[in-house]
Amino acid sequence: MYFHVSEKDWQAGDVIHPGEFGRSIIETSQPSIIVNVAGAQISPLVRNLMWESALEASRIAWVPDAPSRGAVVFLNETLALAQRFRERFKHNHRIFRVAPVDDNANRHRGDVAIFEDVPEPLFTRLAERCRLYWVNPDPQFPELLWEGAVRVEGDVE
Repeated sequence: MYFHVSEKDWQAGDVIHPGEFGRSIIETSQPSIIVNVAGAQISPLVRNLMWESALEASRIAWVPDAPSRGAVVFLNETLALAQRFRERFKHNHRIFRVAPVDDNANRHRGDVAIFEDVPEPLFTRLAERCRLYWVNPDPQFPELLWEGAVRVEGDVE
């Protein structure tokens, strides 16, 4: 059993297919929305594309057999980790209990801690933080990248 944080209204029995996050970056990012980051204004689209492009390049370099973040379902291994993820990144989203449809799906544990306490200037440390996401043997804030579908068992909170 795993947990999935989502803004969608999933119901017990629904199947979540991999790749929702990758599609959402493209479909829902609004280049016209501006946010202030360290005194510079960038849109969420640019910010997401920067991180995801750097993470994908790092994946290819360090762990090419790991699934791409753009083609997975993001899972948390415990309710406490799902709650921490929601509190940090996805306010007002719901937490769902899910089970793999295919237990043999390719998977990888990434370390979301790279997104916390991001050093300034980020550019000087971006490559190393992305490498640590993929290769940290003891993730401080693990997330599971599941390259397969999962079935919703219920709404937890």
